[in-house]
Amino acid sequence: MDNEQKNLQGGIINNFYGSITNYNIINGSATFNNSHEEKNKKRLPTDYTDEMISRAIVALNGKQKPLCEKQLFLGVIKVLAAKCGWSSKWATSCDRINSLAIAETLEVKCDINNLKAPCALKFASIDYDEWEDYKPTNSESEVFQKNKVIGQLFFQELERQYEKLH
Repeated sequence: MDNEQKNLQGGIINNFYGSITNYNIINGSATFNNSHEEKNKKRLPTDYTDEMISRAIVALNGKQKPLCEKQLFLGVIKVLAAKCGWSSKWATSCDRINSLAIAETLEVKCDINNLKAPCALKFASIDYDEWEDYKPTNSESEVFQKNKVIGQLFFQELERQYEKLH
């Protein structure tokens, strides 16, 4: 990845369902406009439908998009467990993602076999809501940062999908 790609400012990712905006990636770290987080505190897990979840996954999924590696589904699954009431068991959540109507259209699929390595890392056993304050070890830092960014982008897109329908 060249410096131009590492230092994206105010990037926009567009696709069929919409766009993800208000993020900055600088040397692998991302910052976000989290104006949706305050609103989410009042939401119930049942407020997020499979359609909203599907659209949020599709918005991020693809080889030229943020959800470009199978291991990054860990970040999505952690958000789904914390915010949407999904199972925190990797296999159960991966199967549920793969049973969504959009599963066949995903360029990068959720595959439990690709989640085994990151699931062995300490951060994988911590709830998503605790990731903000988590200090990863040197050996897990890169995988953690990637999944944290995906978790944040997925949650932001999930909120955008909720707002579109309400």
